[in-house]
Amino acid sequence: MSGQNGYHSHGHRRIVLVGIVVCAVLATLALSCSPPLREPVSSSSDTQLRTLEANFIKMAEQTLPAVVSIFCEIESPPAGIDRKQLYEWFKEYEFPMPPGLRDHDDEEAEGPEGMSMGSGWIYRSDGFIVTNAHVVRNAGAIRVELNDREGDGRYYPAKLWGTDPKSELAVIKIEADRKLPVLKLGDSKKLKVGSWVMAVGSPFALHQTVTAGIVSAKGRPLHGQSQYITIGDVIQTDASINIGNSGGPLVNLNGEVVGVNVAIASPGGRAMPVSVGIGFAIPADTAAYVVPKLIAQRKVPRGWLGVGIDDLSPNMRDFYEVPAGGALVTRILPETPAAKSGLRVDDVITAVDEQQVASTWELQKAISRHPPAAQVKLRVVRDGKEQVLSVKLSAMPAKYAGLDERKPSAARKKKPGLGLEVRAIDGELRKEFELKRDQGVVVVEVKGNSPARGKVRPGDVIVKVNRGDVQTLGEYKKAIEAARHAGRDYLLLRLERVLAHGETTMVTADISLKP
Repeated sequence: MSGQNGYHSHGHRRIVLVGIVVCAVLATLALSCSPPLREPVSSSSDTQLRTLEANFIKMAEQTLPAVVSIFCEIESPPAGIDRKQLYEWFKEYEFPMPPGLRDHDDEEAEGPEGMSMGSGWIYRSDGFIVTNAHVVRNAGAIRVELNDREGDGRYYPAKLWGTDPKSELAVIKIEADRKLPVLKLGDSKKLKVGSWVMAVGSPFALHQTVTAGIVSAKGRPLHGQSQYITIGDVIQTDASINIGNSGGPLVNLNGEVVGVNVAIASPGGRAMPVSVGIGFAIPADTAAYVVPKLIAQRKVPRGWLGVGIDDLSPNMRDFYEVPAGGALVTRILPETPAAKSGLRVDDVITAVDEQQVASTWELQKAISRHPPAAQVKLRVVRDGKEQVLSVKLSAMPAKYAGLDERKPSAARKKKPGLGLEVRAIDGELRKEFELKRDQGVVVVEVKGNSPARGKVRPGDVIVKVNRGDVQTLGEYKKAIEAARHAGRDYLLLRLERVLAHGETTMVTADISLKP
């Protein structure tokens, strides 16, 4: 596999990024009986436990208002995701149905062709939000649900401001009518294995969920969306991370963001990977470098050397006479800064501008954090002798940065959907919803972020759209198109609703057509 900056890095085991996957876990609760404690818990232990509990409560209170839920309409679902299976799972276990998720076999259902859901956190009070690059990859419409006001219930349209697949980070922007709460970045370098952390987000579309755990390890390698991307300093945690957590913050006891939740490791051979308590987060150190650049420039300019590299085993360190380590040059790409610098295959790079590098990841990081056209000095060991080479870097090619090299095509504009699944009344539906009508159009499902949510219910019969009568699916569709062509950003539905005791009532719902 090739590493960052076009380097080949063979020393890492592959961990697959999991962006939108569902962990279909049937949880069982085992109750065990244990003998009573012979001695009561000491007052000092009780105080310590209550102090820890108070810290977690404070962490949650500080963090939750600035954590958001993100829903994206995308052209196609991510590879390897069985959307019908995902839909059926959410329906069976009665989790909130994520917006845009539906059964593709139902031709009458409305909604986007694909969906992505994740989490994010507010970086600036004027609406800049950090999330994962894979959450917004190929996104059309992006909607954000804020949590700073109880009962807000609105979905704010967001713009994709900048994305950096190299770090798996992205920034989106919303316009709100108020100053938003923010989270501060902490210092991920100060994290220790065993440090308490809390993951916050919307797993399985269950908004405002917190899970606690510890830092299980640091410096894990994580392979990204392409063979050219490896992130080498990822935080591992046992705080539960699942579908929908991607992009949410991992916070320390001070409520500071020390990581951005990004992936899970899962046993292979499953259509839907399951969480086994091994989650990963992009360190805050990376976010502190990337996010300001995305906000200011909408991209992250990176220097590029153009070599294939490999990590050194203990025997290789002995052979190449580099006890402190380094990055072994295995290939010089033609017409690159490396080719013009005098570097050779079998050189071991041990420092960049006097900054020691002991591994391929440290070299990648040191080079990519220099701007294109920067002049750097490389300390190399060649045939056991140390020397210094001067190299003028170039800009990282798009494919090594994880960017699409093709010219962007015009985005297909989609008509805003009502988020309703409707069907013609038949005997089965008439019986299921105890309907009084033999024909007509009945609502069988209201989507999770539908503008009709809270106004329309399953079992409602649509009898009018604006002033047009509706008795068939064809008339319903024509009435919806006519409402859109009228130029209004809303429409009115007249609904016949069956009440608890079999009585019927008429309800009028105004539904927004705004994207």
